[in-house]
Amino acid sequence: FGAWLPHQMGGEIVDARIPVSSRNPDIDSICGSKPRIIILNRMDLADPVATKAWKEYKHYLEEKEWQWGACIGFLSGKGAWLEKVIALVRKWADSPKIKDNLMALSVMNTCPKNEWTQCVNQLLNKQDIKITKQALLVAGKIKSPLLVNRLLPMLDEIRWREHVLEALSQYGKRAFPAIEKMLLNETVPLDRKKELILFLGRLPSGEGKQILLRSLFGANRLLRPAIIESLSDSEIVWIDKSRKRVLKKALYEAVSEWTQMHKMCVVAHNLEAQELIEVKALFQEAIKEEMYRTRMLILNQLALYIVMPLAQKAIQTLKENDLNKYAGAVSFLQDVLPKRIHKMVAPVLLYPTLNMPPKNMEEETPQTFLNSFILNPFRWSNKWMRALALYGWKKLGDREGMTAVMEGLKSPDWIVLEGALSALAKLEPDKNKVRELALNIPTHYLLQQDFESLLEEKNVGHN
Repeated sequence: FGAWLPHQMGGEIVDARIPVSSRNPDIDSICGSKPRIIILNRMDLADPVATKAWKEYKHYLEEKEWQWGACIGFLSGKGAWLEKVIALVRKWADSPKIKDNLMALSVMNTCPKNEWTQCVNQLLNKQDIKITKQALLVAGKIKSPLLVNRLLPMLDEIRWREHVLEALSQYGKRAFPAIEKMLLNETVPLDRKKELILFLGRLPSGEGKQILLRSLFGANRLLRPAIIESLSDSEIVWIDKSRKRVLKKALYEAVSEWTQMHKMCVVAHNLEAQELIEVKALFQEAIKEEMYRTRMLILNQLALYIVMPLAQKAIQTLKENDLNKYAGAVSFLQDVLPKRIHKMVAPVLLYPTLNMPPKNMEEETPQTFLNSFILNPFRWSNKWMRALALYGWKKLGDREGMTAVMEGLKSPDWIVLEGALSALAKLEPDKNKVRELALNIPTHYLLQQDFESLLEEKNVGHN
């Protein structure tokens, strides 16, 4: 048969009943890119309808204008041609041409399969916006667990956020394990976690709310208000004992933190060092702000715990600090709350009606007070409090504060570094050591400030 054909062409004889499996496996390597004639043998024994369909698909797959439809046709069925089509789609995905990439994504979007996982992952690396957005949507249809962790970090970029959230919606339950793990990961940016909390809260099913509930206790304290708000909007009725147990645990932790804040506010009030008059006033304001936020969080958690309308109204009165109705609202909550819960939250509920405790109630040395925000910081302390503590060491002028200063120099927050540098120049008499320590700070932490002038300013202050 080969002797009858010109040398520029190739030929192949296959059984019409099994045109794919009866092919010579070496024919592709022998003929290469030459045009090829395929002869169907034993046509009289084959199904004429199937033979006609095979010939049409074979023709369409090789003609560019029909390739998309042919691919969809093969992918919708089964058989050996399926692998050939998958290889063709992968070839389009690997192509440097945007047109081929979009063709591949169009086929994958119409016929989602796990086989496309690697192709989609590769196309997500493309710099073209249109390709990346389409690849995100295809990833949602494929629902491959391998792609979820690739999608979630893309929430950090606003341009991809809408498409990532749409892909996660298509994933459904398959995305939940990765999302829950990310919510509890301390290294994940807070903004990404907030987007995931909003996403879970918007889901119509209850599974998203269950993740939020489980995350409530272990989540970063800055995320708890967002979680509580999302749970409140979901109108969940907390009748399940295990749910109430989780909520009670989170409530206990929030009350413990509020109690610590209240204690430190009193300690700041009682500090007698004249050098710290300005610092202690600023500390009191900073701690009171944090106490207010934590108190609102506790009240929102109570609103989840007791769902009766009158209790909700009483809690709203406490939130508004309406002192004319405050005593009645507190009294009502005392009647409806379980005794243990009420005993735990009573100081928080009564706080707006109380004056600062007597001066001799809580006393600590200024040094111990300042170190409690740097060397052994509370979970609720923030960067402004740490910077204030370093400023306090500068005002005291006590070299005992060098340990706190050295810890402050490790901070990635520029406001804390400013405080540490200022205290360093005041407490360390050796100018060369000051310069050596300061030059070890990554300059990008200082918000692109003129580092040399900053250092000079601190040394001038020391002199």
